[in-house]
Amino acid sequence: MGIRTPLEKSDLTYSGNEIQILDDDDAQYAHLDPGQYCGSLYKIFASKRGALKKVGEWNHYDITVAGPPF
Repeated sequence: MGIRTPLEKSDLTYSGNEIQILDDDDAQYAHLDPGQYCGSLYKIFASKRGALKKVGEWNHYDITVAGPPF
């Protein structure tokens, strides 16, 4: 999910911030860096591990964006 991205069409990966949404327990994600796991602000701020519900159950985010973009 992208946040703080420009409204015009651009490469969102490099022009904004990304919040990771994925299944941390899936084998394909076994060797991620801490800032790549679900809930992390991609490679900037790592989320707390072990708080996710099992696949098929609902998780939720509370995201507050304050101040100017960095």
